[in-house]
Amino acid sequence: MKSFKCLCLFVFIAAVFGGIFFLPYSAALAEDSIIICNKNIPDSGLSKKELEDIFLGKKTRWSDEQKITFVILKGGEAHVNFLSRYVDKTESQFIMYWKKMVFTGEGRLPKAFDTPEELLKYVSETSGAIGYVPSHVASDRVKTLIVRE
Repeated sequence: MKSFKCLCLFVFIAAVFGGIFFLPYSAALAEDSIIICNKNIPDSGLSKKELEDIFLGKKTRWSDEQKITFVILKGGEAHVNFLSRYVDKTESQFIMYWKKMVFTGEGRLPKAFDTPEELLKYVSETSGAIGYVPSHVASDRVKTLIVRE
């Protein structure tokens, strides 16, 4: 009987700590993001590397030489998921990267939006714009880009 109680206590503790450690990971993956751009962009897709280069300020022109304007969300699950999946950075690493770029004069902070709807509106109205939104915010006002691995 005593060993059964110990086993139950062990399972309970493992479940609690397992939930605490894996909850942030599962929450970040809960809301998937899609890549959107202005409808005048000629490209239909990008490689993961091209997407990373855009959001790190290294790729600045589309295939037709049009200037790329990339925008981000200020936070949330879709933002964290996007950075992790496509830019290989945490939110704090991304912020530090752009602070360094600004400090050294090599770049400007990306325009950031409070809501996915505001970001989508901006992208739909701005030539050369690219961003990301949660998949449930998809709209025919913008083009959805395919990301090749």
